[in-house]
Amino acid sequence: MTGRSGPDEPLIVQRYRALLRILPPSYRAAREEEMIAVFAESVGDTEDDALGRPDLAETASVVALATRVWFGGLGAPPRLFAFGQTVRLFALVGALAQAILAGAGALGLLDVVFFGSDDARDVLRTANAGSSRIDVAGHVAWNLLDLLWIPVYVTVVRGRRRAARLLAIPAALPLLIRLTVPFVWSWSTVAAVLVPVSVPALAIAVAFHRDAPPVRPVGGLAAVPAGAVALFAAGRLFPSLVPDPDGVYCWVALGAGAVCLVRSRSSADRALGHRSLAVALYAVLILAVRIHSAGAAGPLPYAGPVVYGQVAALLLLAGALPVVAVRTLRRAGPAPHRRPG
Repeated sequence: MTGRSGPDEPLIVQRYRALLRILPPSYRAAREEEMIAVFAESVGDTEDDALGRPDLAETASVVALATRVWFGGLGAPPRLFAFGQTVRLFALVGALAQAILAGAGALGLLDVVFFGSDDARDVLRTANAGSSRIDVAGHVAWNLLDLLWIPVYVTVVRGRRRAARLLAIPAALPLLIRLTVPFVWSWSTVAAVLVPVSVPALAIAVAFHRDAPPVRPVGGLAAVPAGAVALFAAGRLFPSLVPDPDGVYCWVALGAGAVCLVRSRSSADRALGHRSLAVALYAVLILAVRIHSAGAAGPLPYAGPVVYGQVAALLLLAGALPVVAVRTLRRAGPAPHRRPG
């Protein structure tokens, strides 16, 4: 069956044309009619075929293509490539924050088990009192899923895109399940807890496709152990000053932003421009989360000033980094049209 553009076009081809609308306009302008012609040739000549819908495999193929094109990789037009790189670097910053939290939590648990006081161990025993060994083992194994953020970050940095995508969603599962436990959750609280975990995980799942180029993180692989040890040490030395997860996200955003600002003084690399935009996006995300928690900073006298100071710093960062990114990209000149390797 051949494609006939217009009202006389078979219904299945019209539906396929509608499906193609998820592709970027520039891509559709160049390839839409060619794709429709190829699809129309594959449709049978019966009336049932003409009135049908694109099958699941065809639909999945178009969705995967749209993902690769929107989150541009090698061979993509400059604007789509810049958008894709920004989303990938945003996901990397989010994964770094989660990996640091997971590493510090693991160090804290090991510290209690092997070096903690009898009172600290009694707390663990009391928490597991009345539970079977299977229940306790399941609880421990479930909490170990948080540690998946460390291999997620490592696989992304190492360019293992498929492994990173496969690990990202399971890494977010513990928090998703905890939110289903019967409790008085407000929608704003659910969003504030869920967004910093789910958005980076989703970004990893969609942006690190097969055409995605390698990305260079702000702090490299060493950022995870360094951040985890620093957070754990702060908890040991200053127990009352240990930041909550939102606070960790803030410090990661501020640290990554500071690195971008310092490097912008001596670098005109396009990658730095993309990285600055990514950190700015992450700062805006965490700013919204931190503002939500600002009213519940806690009774300690330091909590209010620290939280409001973080909000002010994130506001400045979210305003400064886009300016830095634009200036850096302008100094770097036009982006080359990259070809897949």
